[in-house]
Amino acid sequence: MNTSRKLTLITLGLVLFVSAMVLLFTAVRPSPALSLDRHWQVFGKYATLAALVLVGVSLLVPRRYRIAVTLGSVSVLSLAALAHPVCVLIPEADRPAFETIIPLQERAARGEPFCRLGGQWYQCKSFISRAFFF
Repeated sequence: MNTSRKLTLITLGLVLFVSAMVLLFTAVRPSPALSLDRHWQVFGKYATLAALVLVGVSLLVPRRYRIAVTLGSVSVLSLAALAHPVCVLIPEADRPAFETIIPLQERAARGEPFCRLGGQWYQCKSFISRAFFF
């Protein structure tokens, strides 16, 4: 294979890989759409697109590296699946229970899993955290 073709394939592979990572970073950003009822549907759309792009990446690399690239892709997708946020709306009526000592703004600034999205407060925890520790 000539050098120009190799360079083109490497460049295309890198562009596809970066595109897949952008999709996954979008999927793990807190959003009201990632509610308890719909988080798999929303995350699944992004993850499916990223997986298809990563399949393209694995087909562009030389044959001897395909297993490593595929395992890396599966690892990244698995990590994103476990880390994607699940956001639960905190109704205004329940908000005082969350603010007994410290306001939500301050708790969010300290790194606690509270986000203000679209003017409303949500508790956004990773899927793995919600699944095992609620």
